[in-house]
Amino acid sequence: MHTTRSRFVEHDGLRLHYVDSFDRPVDTPLDGPLPPVVFVPGMGDEAEEYHDLLDELLPRRVIAVDVRGRGASDVPDAGWSPAHHVADLDAVIADAEAQRVHMASYSRGTGYSLGWAITHPDRVLSVTIGDYFAGHVRVPEQYRPGFHTRKWRGRPMNERMTPQAIDGVFAESEDVEMFEELGALGVPVLLVRGTAPGAIVTDELADRYRASVPGIEIVDFDGSGHDLWRPDPHRFGRTLREFFARVDATIAPGASQ
Repeated sequence: MHTTRSRFVEHDGLRLHYVDSFDRPVDTPLDGPLPPVVFVPGMGDEAEEYHDLLDELLPRRVIAVDVRGRGASDVPDAGWSPAHHVADLDAVIADAEAQRVHMASYSRGTGYSLGWAITHPDRVLSVTIGDYFAGHVRVPEQYRPGFHTRKWRGRPMNERMTPQAIDGVFAESEDVEMFEELGALGVPVLLVRGTAPGAIVTDELADRYRASVPGIEIVDFDGSGHDLWRPDPHRFGRTLREFFARVDATIAPGASQ
């Protein structure tokens, strides 16, 4: 197992947390052989849950982010819009001194990841999406009460996020499509989806990705629903590792930093 380091950066009056697999003394320059990955987890996920993914992608550096209100990051009194979350990512990536990166996301983290990628097109080497719509999704208000006690990976959501954070995300969620912008990035795109009940990316949504993103690679995880880590907890990491290696092989030497 590799020793990871928890790091914090101050942004917008908040202390934001991220987990960094590049275990280096603070304030020393980035020095790694492969382009790094920025991973944005789902709605109630925590960066600390993804240590196995960081290990599976070694020796590549991976930065797993706790956006506001998640994991060890602070919970603001206000400011839950998609734009606030994208700004959090920008602060973390700047603090990590990562220049050109592979952007990867799972579930609701996808809108934030794509938001950053689309506004920094010259710094994105590839995009990976874990079973989600290309953009932000407004959550219907009627789902909010039940969401607090809904269990995810054995824990109620109100133990994963404070009620204030859940309500804030619901209240400021938006419907924003990014299919065209994703296709216009012109970088390799990987979509991983489950085929079992509960998966979000249906056949129709997969077809929309194909129509919008030339050359997109779509990988089906047979037996998985929306949780792509079940029943095989290592399949997602293996799939990303192989994808990044193929993308890296097309990058000119020295172009990743």
